[in-house]
Amino acid sequence: MSGVIQAAFADHAPGAHRLVSEALRRRVSTADVPWLAALAKRTVEQPGPAAAAARALFDRFGPELADWCADLWHTGPCPDPNAKPAALRLWGDVVRLGAADRPSLAAQARLAAKVRNRQWSTACQVLRHWNGHEVSPLAAVSGEPGWEEWEGALAWAVVPDTSAGELALLRSFLRCRFAPLAGRDAIAAAIDTVAGQVRLSTNTAAIHSSGAGFLTERLCDVDHAHAVEVALEVARRTAGSGLTDPHHVTPLGWKWQKPLTRLASTAGRGDWLRLIGGLADGPQVLLQKALDTAAARRRDEDVRADAARALATSPYRKVATAGLRDAAVRHRRTPLEERLWPAVLQPAGV
Repeated sequence: MSGVIQAAFADHAPGAHRLVSEALRRRVSTADVPWLAALAKRTVEQPGPAAAAARALFDRFGPELADWCADLWHTGPCPDPNAKPAALRLWGDVVRLGAADRPSLAAQARLAAKVRNRQWSTACQVLRHWNGHEVSPLAAVSGEPGWEEWEGALAWAVVPDTSAGELALLRSFLRCRFAPLAGRDAIAAAIDTVAGQVRLSTNTAAIHSSGAGFLTERLCDVDHAHAVEVALEVARRTAGSGLTDPHHVTPLGWKWQKPLTRLASTAGRGDWLRLIGGLADGPQVLLQKALDTAAARRRDEDVRADAARALATSPYRKVATAGLRDAAVRHRRTPLEERLWPAVLQPAGV
């Protein structure tokens, strides 16, 4: 079908739902899957109000579209080699929009077994979307059901060299989020996997893609010493670039907000001091975020005195303690549990 016609369908479908209902009735993948995939991608990327009509469209037809995409992958040959990757992109974005259920890890493993050659680049993107924090929660210590099937499918996958690095990052990401951590060997395997990817990373985007932050969060439920170990592995990889963090390092501050908050809230004093001491050589953004979080979460400790000792020889000592002084004042005015009324002003009968 002409690209002009497909673009027109994508433009008009949000206001003409019959276009999608007819596409689902006829199921001509070559004709309709590409423009539906383009519309789903545009809907995911657009801000809320601008995409309201398209989101309503996918809310209505999302489950049926996901079933169609699944059938294209699991039943029979597809005559158009471009239709299957388009169907995978459509399926991935429908799930990201919350219009269809996320496939289980076991179902994803069966899908991964059918991916071939140049399809792996698209598959890696979709599988990452399906398993990201916007769509799926972190697994408990016991792991997510279906992990063994998923791990086996990726271990046997035949991947072209152009996608090998992307798949290795995806495997690390999924292990950090979903693999069981109930046992010394399981913990060691997860740490070794992510540490290897962190050392290979050339920027913080790749480090984030490895799942190191998610593993740190999960390890807080198992062993804080191992959680600190992962955090310091990231710090060592990103430190040493001078007193001013390079541009690509600065996003670590907000990307590691949750892992550092979990550590500040739950780690024992010894593990916390080891983390601060390990951050003495930077990067500055992680050190400052850790101290700011400590000022809010560890109010029963003398955080400033601890920092002064741990950072005695640190090049960041002056700026870190100045920031900590400001954080201590700021958080002192913000109670951990917000009270709607001081007791003396509480209205009668409340």
